[in-house]
Amino acid sequence: MGQRSALDAYRHFFEAFNSRDVTLFSGALNYPHVRVSWRRDPVILLNATEHTRNHSWDSIIKTGWDHTEALPPEVFFDSSKQAHISGGWTRFDRDGRVILVNRVVYIVTRVAAGWGIQCRFGMDVGADPATSPQSDAVDVVREYVNALAHEDERSALLYCSDSCYIVGVGSVNRVEAAARPSRFSVENAGIDIVQSGDHAVSIAVKSGDRMGLFYVTQQGGWKIRAMTWA
Repeated sequence: MGQRSALDAYRHFFEAFNSRDVTLFSGALNYPHVRVSWRRDPVILLNATEHTRNHSWDSIIKTGWDHTEALPPEVFFDSSKQAHISGGWTRFDRDGRVILVNRVVYIVTRVAAGWGIQCRFGMDVGADPATSPQSDAVDVVREYVNALAHEDERSALLYCSDSCYIVGVGSVNRVEAAARPSRFSVENAGIDIVQSGDHAVSIAVKSGDRMGLFYVTQQGGWKIRAMTWA
């Protein structure tokens, strides 16, 4: 069952994860669900049954994991159907020692059943941000957006990885260059880094009350791996 707000969905996600109840955890997500990482190609789970079948805690239990605590959430975009939350988590062992920290941007959506986590953009690098500004990653997003503004679809696709996806409310699809909402003025958009690591950067493109969110990864050069327009 979905939650009543995006922040409720964020908190419930961790409560469900710590429960080690796979049915409860699968119910904390909206579908199709995708976790995007620089480490591997995205895996799209179409429904709760698929998630329940594929999820296991075994690998993290072997690390000595006892529970996970959410990092303080920062909602940097919020609308009636979609919210973007900068947060993440810390894994602890039973003695309260830190095992691993990960910063994550969560795309939270509201479908008929309520709010749930639909997509996760993970930094996967531990607690600290990248040691230097990721200006090259920002340039990739800027050039992609500029290509959209000039309706140059061929050039826009050059900035996307081969397995690049666009996340919508209740949908995950392979990116097409012109995949953006109508009335989104890319010409006047502001671009800001939300989270950055050595291998991945989450970048927000703001235009009035609309937002594009990009996940850019280092793949022998920075490439856009996923995006959402809200």
